[in-house]
Amino acid sequence: MTAKEKMQVIKKLLKKNGQNHLLAFFESLHPEQRRDLLAQLERLDWAKIAEWVANYVKKAPSASIPDEILPPEFYPAKPSDAAQQAKYAEAAELGKKLLSAGKAAAFVVAGGQGTRLGFPGPKGNLPISPVRNKTLFSIFAETIAAASEKYKTPVS
Repeated sequence: MTAKEKMQVIKKLLKKNGQNHLLAFFESLHPEQRRDLLAQLERLDWAKIAEWVANYVKKAPSASIPDEILPPEFYPAKPSDAAQQAKYAEAAELGKKLLSAGKAAAFVVAGGQGTRLGFPGPKGNLPISPVRNKTLFSIFAETIAAASEKYKTPVS
């Protein structure tokens, strides 16, 4: 299949699934970025995506939203009394057990672009450590790797 034919197939697929906007800036991409985007679009399981949208996006939520939403309870970094100290110790012990059992996962939520910081990319890619010039993302990754090593189990 030629590149032109492949593009037509992908355009039809996107139109069928209401995702035409995914190619909105296609022409402004470099040729390598275009190939990467098309390859990513080809790998997607469109049947499952349609099912997920139907079940998780368009379907009414099973839980009701309360009339009044209050902020979560605040816990200071250091416990303020004996009861809180016991609660913190219990939480730390549970965390260690879960990590050791391989029942812990970690994720990083991207915080957006670093435009206001004068950085031309995601804030997580901004070098923040003063000596080694590490990014926030690399520091998070190293912390997760250290936990995996310490507890002798993968943290995924």
